Amino acid sequence: SYVAHRLAERKFTTRYTFGLQRAEILAAFINATLLIGIAFYLGIEAVKHMIEPRKINFMIVVWLAVASIVVNGLSVLLIQSDAKKSINIKSAYLHLFTDMLTSIAVLIGGLLMKFYSIYWVDGLITLLIACYLIYSSWKLFVESINIILLRSPEKIDIQQLKKKVEAIKGIKNIHHLHLWLLTDNQINMEAHI
Repeated sequence: SYVAHRLAERKFTTRYTFGLQRAEILAAFINATLLIGIAFYLGIEAVKHMIEPRKINFMIVVWLAVASIVVNGLSVLLIQSDAKKSINIKSAYLHLFTDMLTSIAVLIGGLLMKFYSIYWVDGLITLLIACYLIYSSWKLFVESINIILLRSPEKIDIQQLKKKVEAIKGIKNIHHLHLWLLTDNQINMEAHI
């Protein structure tokens, strides 16, 4: 996400006439795809752990969970405001926030295993985390695909736009109208007037 953000800040060239702004969309797509893939893997592992619960080293679970909560929590706070401005940063934010929530769930699970010897809870928590990952990543996944495929922005009615342009004095018609999102914040239009 950071590399994509840096690439997107580069100025356009004759080779990249739009610059490398779409690198952020690609990074968001990769991040969302990875999260969904991880969720399916976790789901499979969760079912295995629920069928055959295993005793887990409590101290390792707790210390790793606490460390992850601190590191991911600080990271989430650092990029929280930028997550509203860019789909790429939003995907990184979602990844870090999900990691933090996962660590909280793991900590709770570790405590339940230690004090109540409820070892199947590890599988249940993992399954819940997998479901949450799919739920939270799906919208980002679809949004990034729509931008990559140059889908027209939903908030703009193309027929209304066409009528307004054709209502301007001196314009006979508008055709070959193309409207697309170059990035999650930049709408482009091309047409013959």
